[in-house]
Amino acid sequence: MNRRPTVPEHVRKLTPYVPGRSIEEAMEGLGLPRAVKLASNENCLGPSPKAVAAMRKALEGVNRYADAGATKLREAIALRWDIPRECVVCGNGSSELILVLAHALLGPGLNAVMSRPSFTLYAKNALAAGAEAREAPLTPEYGHDLKGLLSRCDSHTRLVFVDNPLNPTGAFLTRREVDELERDLPERATLVLDEAYADFSRERLPDLKSLVGKGRTVALKTFSKLYGLAGARAAWMAAPPELAEAANRVRQPFNMSAMAQAGALAALDDIDHVRRTEKAVWEGLEYLAKSLPPLGLKVFPTQANFLMATTGPFTADGLAEGLFRKGVIVRSLSSFGLPDMIRITAGLPEENRELTEGIEALLKDEASDRPAWAARSGPALSGFPGPCGPLPLHGTAPETFSARGRGREGSVARSWACALQLFQLGSADIASDVKPRRGQKIRLPENPALRRSSTDQRITLREIPPRPRIPYGSGNPPTGKSCRGSLSRKDQGNSVPVNLPRFPTP
Repeated sequence: MNRRPTVPEHVRKLTPYVPGRSIEEAMEGLGLPRAVKLASNENCLGPSPKAVAAMRKALEGVNRYADAGATKLREAIALRWDIPRECVVCGNGSSELILVLAHALLGPGLNAVMSRPSFTLYAKNALAAGAEAREAPLTPEYGHDLKGLLSRCDSHTRLVFVDNPLNPTGAFLTRREVDELERDLPERATLVLDEAYADFSRERLPDLKSLVGKGRTVALKTFSKLYGLAGARAAWMAAPPELAEAANRVRQPFNMSAMAQAGALAALDDIDHVRRTEKAVWEGLEYLAKSLPPLGLKVFPTQANFLMATTGPFTADGLAEGLFRKGVIVRSLSSFGLPDMIRITAGLPEENRELTEGIEALLKDEASDRPAWAARSGPALSGFPGPCGPLPLHGTAPETFSARGRGREGSVARSWACALQLFQLGSADIASDVKPRRGQKIRLPENPALRRSSTDQRITLREIPPRPRIPYGSGNPPTGKSCRGSLSRKDQGNSVPVNLPRFPTP
């Protein structure tokens, strides 16, 4: 008898978290000598040297378990923020503390409320606990809609998540707005104020001591951003004693490593590194706010270490992919439901310049190579600039390219920035996980239109003439138009020209 583990339906519906692309992926995948990451809101200066030294020293005792209660760190936090030590709970990043709160206070028949878009782990952890996740859309200014959040609360609401500043837009709630939201929540609801980016705000922050004293507000803090310890996974929360006790009952023992505790404790004391980080971030944001609008990208106000911007003539995925191929990594917000927005972390001056220079280069490609119809001409366009226009994508991974043709004589097209066009008669798919570049050899799936005596499907690509230009993804090509390209393949060591079939006309 074939027995399988039974996975609850609410768990099977969860979507794994998709992190941003890494520097290693850009350098190794594209063969670049250097890459700049402005996608994950990390500290551009790196960690505090004092924190690094403390973590190295902690490694000498790694054969011993860490302090399960993070006693010294909690004492330092309580002293710095003037709150009782029993109100401080430390964790393996804010993501663990969100999970702990969800399992401590949620369950079947209950619900949590959050904005959409915001940090994706709010909804995910509520659903993982068997509860309902209720999402309120943002305001037209891309901020939290407080009335919308309250309208989704009822007697079964136990958690209301509010990230302040808001990720991914950078919008900020004032102290008065936070107080009003907490006041109007249902009696049994707890406000979770996620302040991962609040350290960068130039506005007055809600007082932690008064928030905790109200008895139903939890504030999440992290060492990942301002303190530069994202890889160490160190965070803490300030909670009323009853909620802190519940969190300690749920959290795992030894949930914060000895290295993370040592690094966080040392980072708290390195005020000079904190001040340098604040200065670098604010100067970076000022540069981006001045440099991006002349390039056609509208910048939105922010109180975080990142900003949100429109994407000009590109889609978010298209601009992010184009910059990635130039070694600059930004975050497309299409997965947040914002297909025309990107999120950019404030970097070092040279990193910020590389970003703007990369956008300038893409805009030049856009102006010289890409037809007017290519800009946002269909819901499935990838947005890659190039003489042949964008590719209608089926799927979400930027590195996976596929196109589908329909009809008895429907052709399918595949194109990308190096101006490649391939056509296959019939309704089959062409798909590959390659990342093609000009002059690169790629391996394609079996294609009868390209088959010759050799079974080797390795082909050599040559640039396609820029005309005629067919608006892929926007219906049939204009009457009387056809599209031919230059293509050759290696057949028994010889380069054999391949005639591409004509694009059918109405």
